[in-house]
Amino acid sequence: MAHDQHDEFAVESALDLEVGVVTGRDRIVVVVKGEVDYINADALESALNRAVAAGARQVIADLQLVSFLGSDGLQALVAARRRADAAGAELYVVGAAHCVVQPIRVTGLAGPLKLRARMADLPPAGGE
Repeated sequence: MAHDQHDEFAVESALDLEVGVVTGRDRIVVVVKGEVDYINADALESALNRAVAAGARQVIADLQLVSFLGSDGLQALVAARRRADAAGAELYVVGAAHCVVQPIRVTGLAGPLKLRARMADLPPAGGE
């Protein structure tokens, strides 16, 4: 995965889930690996909320390594999107795996969550 890497901090582990954060000049990428469900969705939401609070123009939820995305994970993404909107930031979700794309599309969230298949599909930070 290629990111605008400047600094990497705190990899959290929470029951079948690892969350890492990579910061760039105008972008923070929250890299998620494992299953996102009711047991650990709060770890995802917390990492995304910290990224928004840090003042990045773009917050990316990189779900390319996610093997399951449950309804609590979707709720965490929607809550983070609302926080990003309120802070004037853009939240994007990146993931091409069926287990990520299917629940997002079925619930009609592909547009609101700015779903992209790959990191290369993202606009430059600060513009769409």
